[in-house]
Amino acid sequence: MSELYPMPQPGTTALAVPLAGGAKFAPERARRRWIELSDLNWRIVLLLYTLGAFISAGTTYTAVLAEGGNLPYFYPLVWELTGYFTHLALLPLIILGFGRFPIRRTNWFWTVPLLMFFSAALGASHTLMMLLSRRAPECGKELQRVLGAGDGRVGSELTARAESGSKAPHRLRALRL
Repeated sequence: MSELYPMPQPGTTALAVPLAGGAKFAPERARRRWIELSDLNWRIVLLLYTLGAFISAGTTYTAVLAEGGNLPYFYPLVWELTGYFTHLALLPLIILGFGRFPIRRTNWFWTVPLLMFFSAALGASHTLMMLLSRRAPECGKELQRVLGAGDGRVGSELTARAESGSKAPHRLRALRL
């Protein structure tokens, strides 16, 4: 049975392509992109993004403490979680966009500008999503109420610290949204 109907190999499709003998059919090579959404183990990706956010939040928190600041860990954690998780939300678009238009020797002259524009659009949308997630008053107040941190003013304490001329890291001063 397997001689009459050979099983397709991984990465191939079983399209009928007759061989010279005519008795068997060879599978035709399927078009495979560089990476596809089904290639990712999304639980591991979520774990890695969360771990990265906690490491970055710890780094920011430690930098604030080293400069003599007194900032609750909640603020750097919210900054980093919103940054990492908005990127995670855009990850399927990144994979689809860059997987759909791979740069090859024959098409580089139009794919490189296209992918540069796509990257800029993704960067702008990521920044806008982070801005909205950090500055939405209702979301910030509700999140702080649930977690029992602060008084419902998401960025006000940081802005006041940054404007007062404290030796806060550049990240705090740049966050005056």
